[in-house]
Amino acid sequence: MTDETVLDFPIDVDRLTRAMDTSDDIGSVLRIHLELERALTHVVAAILPLPEKAKLNYPSQKINFLLAAGIPEFRLKPAAIINSIRNGMAHRESKDVIEENDLPSLFQAINVVIANRLTEEFELVRHRNGAQTSKKYKDMSPREKFCFLGSMAIAVTASLSNELKSASAKPPSA
Repeated sequence: MTDETVLDFPIDVDRLTRAMDTSDDIGSVLRIHLELERALTHVVAAILPLPEKAKLNYPSQKINFLLAAGIPEFRLKPAAIINSIRNGMAHRESKDVIEENDLPSLFQAINVVIANRLTEEFELVRHRNGAQTSKKYKDMSPREKFCFLGSMAIAVTASLSNELKSASAKPPSA
């Protein structure tokens, strides 16, 4: 076992669980998007000594800043896709459900980051109230797929902070 930190970001698992458990697609998208924005803020704060001075108020601004800082586009593409889905729901009256055709680009973008380890046969196992349930990705509803992929996007985004510590503009801590 190593002492290496895998993820130094406190993912709000309760928020992600509520996103998966709600029957409201807009609520699911907003919860995933909020947690993703927290992860982006965390990554920006890992490299800037005074991140609040950068005035990066929106996820798209944070994504563009990280791209300008040299993060490869493929690492931020899942975040950009989720941001686009969220914006579509927030700004188009006709868009209030997650549809199957919203998901292939997000699935592929995450698969690029994790070296094609995700398949339609992937099984999500959940433990709640002493019971265990499982469902294969291919059998999930579009909302469940979005929440699952969104959770993965949050983790791969937050993990960037570990990789950026050496490129940080922050002074070394005493």
